[in-house]
Amino acid sequence: MRHKIFFTYLTAPAEFGLFPFILGYERCTPNKKTIGPRAKSCHILHYVLRGEGILTIQGKEYVAHKDQLFYLPPNIETSYHPSQHDPWEYMWVEFYGAAAKFACKKAHLCPESPVLTPQAPDEIALTFAHLLERNISANTDAALASVSLLFQLMAQLQKRNTNEEERVPPPRDRQKIQPVIDYIDANYCNPDTTLNSIAEKMFFNKSYLARIFRQTVGISPQKYIIELRLQRASEMLRHSNYTISDIASVVGYKSPYYFSLEFKKKFGVPPSQYAEIANTPQTTSSD
Repeated sequence: MRHKIFFTYLTAPAEFGLFPFILGYERCTPNKKTIGPRAKSCHILHYVLRGEGILTIQGKEYVAHKDQLFYLPPNIETSYHPSQHDPWEYMWVEFYGAAAKFACKKAHLCPESPVLTPQAPDEIALTFAHLLERNISANTDAALASVSLLFQLMAQLQKRNTNEEERVPPPRDRQKIQPVIDYIDANYCNPDTTLNSIAEKMFFNKSYLARIFRQTVGISPQKYIIELRLQRASEMLRHSNYTISDIASVVGYKSPYYFSLEFKKKFGVPPSQYAEIANTPQTTSSD
């Protein structure tokens, strides 16, 4: 008998700029309850295999049907449900990472236009299918392969329709700053990773580094490090039994108190409450 729903958590073997941590498939019934309204801290992307449904985001309703994708951005309240006459069947991926926001922007995924009709839907469906297949059975290479497939998926979504504007070439400074981004991605959990230490390590003038980093990435190096640390902390709170103090230390904070202040500033609740909410069983949703 064909299963109606499947999902699995992934464990990352290392830190990546873009990482999928939940993959799923569901064939919805006409009477399936609405999922939400809720806001998650990760990016979520669904591909509709058949049928259709309704997505509500920022007070607006959108219809998504076969061969379309719908996107749920982080920290924005959304809800969605299948149509009663032709309930949808979809695959989905939940992901995070330092490159997630940039990748979604390049793939034309945004809260203002959350439903996307891809140029090559068969390619998208196949990549989604490979993501699921890699993780249905235990496989030590599944996580690394999943990262590669997610990058492939985002690259496929960058293909523009003929009526869209020409692609804007990336800033020239991107080549200069990419080694710095790679260095931060690999070392942000080190409490000694600061603007000064990065500039010294990467042979940049500190002021020049701060300026071109902000111009290229959109935020300061300090803010970028904080975002990485807090995103990693939120994942640990959801998927581990570490104490708040241990998590603070693991992600690069010397002071648990300062970590809690930074965490509450970003997520609106202290780490302990966030963990309690995240680990409360959801009775009305499947993904």
